[in-house]
Amino acid sequence: MRRLNCAFPTLVCAVFVLGLTLAAPLYAHHVKKGESTTMVITTSSPKARQLYEKGMADYENLYLERCNEDWRAAVKADPNLAVAWAWIAFNSGNPQEVSAARAKAKELAPKTSPGEQLMVAWIVKVQEGDFIGGIAAMNDLLEMYPKDKHLLYLAGNWLMGENGDDQAERLLEKALVIDKTYPAALNDLAYVDARNQRFAKALAGMERYVATLPEEPNPQDSYGELLRMAGDYEGSLRHYRAALQIDPDFVSAQLGLGDTYALMGNQAQARIEYDKAINFAHNEADRLTYNMQKAMTWVREGNIRRGRQEFSGGSCDRPRQRAGLAGSAGFPPYGRVSGGR
Repeated sequence: MRRLNCAFPTLVCAVFVLGLTLAAPLYAHHVKKGESTTMVITTSSPKARQLYEKGMADYENLYLERCNEDWRAAVKADPNLAVAWAWIAFNSGNPQEVSAARAKAKELAPKTSPGEQLMVAWIVKVQEGDFIGGIAAMNDLLEMYPKDKHLLYLAGNWLMGENGDDQAERLLEKALVIDKTYPAALNDLAYVDARNQRFAKALAGMERYVATLPEEPNPQDSYGELLRMAGDYEGSLRHYRAALQIDPDFVSAQLGLGDTYALMGNQAQARIEYDKAINFAHNEADRLTYNMQKAMTWVREGNIRRGRQEFSGGSCDRPRQRAGLAGSAGFPPYGRVSGGR
């Protein structure tokens, strides 16, 4: 699975801006390089710092609700930790929480380091529709910390969500020059290859990803998704089940089983798998999404009446909202696509 952010109303504009700003280094601001290799985090609380960093690690490993919990705990330990507020705004599925966290990040940003200010500006400006300003902040942040593999990954991951695969590929490759076994970059780069129908390379990348994190569920989940993209449904099911053996609470793998059975035409089994995902969903936004995917199985079987009943029922009568950097509705990661991201 890989996390995806998608802003449908602004997608065409965003892709244009991404191509303009990232393909033309002539226009870079040439900001002063950071004194450290990685971005400085401003906090007086060791506990808040530890929780923030744990949240970023969980985000990279696709524990997409656990990282929210980490960042919420971080701002309880230090209410002035601006970047934690920014990432809550980025990743939360609750529109009210997104708005409040974004406002808090904006308020606190002037008191932070230059790098943190750029990170907050990137997230806030894009969520508020200022793609040019947000992307400029992202580019300046990368120029300030060109050797920070985590920033290269975060930017590449976001670009993938905005259909900026070529630009993302360059950033992810830079991250792997810094650390050739960096799991998050290996994962996303395999998705770029799969999107471009380079499945042999994508699956080889998955083998490397699994080898770096053999005890984590997401490598198996991602492997299952890429095999499904390649048309190997039975192989996909095996890897999703392997992810659930590692962590039965890794719901995106359970959702992946439902999605794969649906593509195989086995809608009855898909509903069984979706029900399991619904029961173990980590938040209401995800539960609503899983219910909608279950409802679609009736439509695929030609039972339009039942499908309408499911969509108009209590669990499926409100559109899901997901903020991310785009601040608008919609997402799966496509994967890291069934999650996803």
